[in-house]
Amino acid sequence: MNKYFVVPVLVAVMMAVGFAQVTATRELSSSGATISMRVENPAQGVVIVSESLPESCSLKTSDPVPHKVAGGNLSWVFYGNDVVDRDITYEVSGCELSPDTVSGYMKFSTAKGVIKKEITTSAFQQSGEENTSETEEKSKSEKEDSSGGLSVPLVAGIVIALVLAGLAYYWHSKRAVSGSI
Repeated sequence: MNKYFVVPVLVAVMMAVGFAQVTATRELSSSGATISMRVENPAQGVVIVSESLPESCSLKTSDPVPHKVAGGNLSWVFYGNDVVDRDITYEVSGCELSPDTVSGYMKFSTAKGVIKKEITTSAFQQSGEENTSETEEKSKSEKEDSSGGLSVPLVAGIVIALVLAGLAYYWHSKRAVSGSI
């Protein structure tokens, strides 16, 4: 493969990795939660999701299973091809959860370094209540709006790479022609 094409393509791939974004929201009930992790511009990297629960809580179930459980702290680690849109669902016993008693964050790596973000609670449903939160409806509509299309930074990186490849090919062929006379 022509080296004048490979270098710009590698630059475009590195730019796309630098723009990877991960967000997470929590839908909370008094006995458990679902964390919705959304990945824009998936890239090779690492995502760590951590939740802090009251010490009296005991983990009943979790899908997927946490990589670490220490007291009231739960941690999940995703890397490589596992850095994709996903839901993390867990149930607890021995306590009641509320937005005041649960906190969490996620860390993810990009070409620009490690980014730490708080996991926000988008909806809270106490036991026996029906949840009609506007925030939950907004969260659901945001999930439906994600079309899975190419993002602007990715398209820009590809266009820049193709322009650079074309220019490199033009300059290389111009030198080859002038050198043969």
